[in-house]
Amino acid sequence: MNAKIDIMEDKIVTSIKETLGGRIDQLEGKVLDLELENQKLKEELDRIKQDKPSGESKQMATRMMTAERRIVELEQYSRNSSIKMMGVPEDEKEDTWAKVLLVLNEKLEVKVSVGWEM
Repeated sequence: MNAKIDIMEDKIVTSIKETLGGRIDQLEGKVLDLELENQKLKEELDRIKQDKPSGESKQMATRMMTAERRIVELEQYSRNSSIKMMGVPEDEKEDTWAKVLLVLNEKLEVKVSVGWEM
């Protein structure tokens, strides 16, 4: 009876080894593939981190900053001589200059004249 048990035990062990052995080989292959892919991604990330902006992109960034600064300066300059009047009703088809002169001359009693025709 021991011989039969030993034979059955050997068959079971062999069957388990065959079943699990193939599965283990598959899993080891997948792990190896993932490790290789991970290594490639790490190398690519290192390359990206080490890449420095090219001279052309630095030059473009400098030009853009200069242009933005110039735009701000021009906007400030154009507002330098502007007057903003609050509380004056605005009509759709009004003569802005006439309205401003009216407010200055009559409402604020500031005598202003314009040297050109409106």
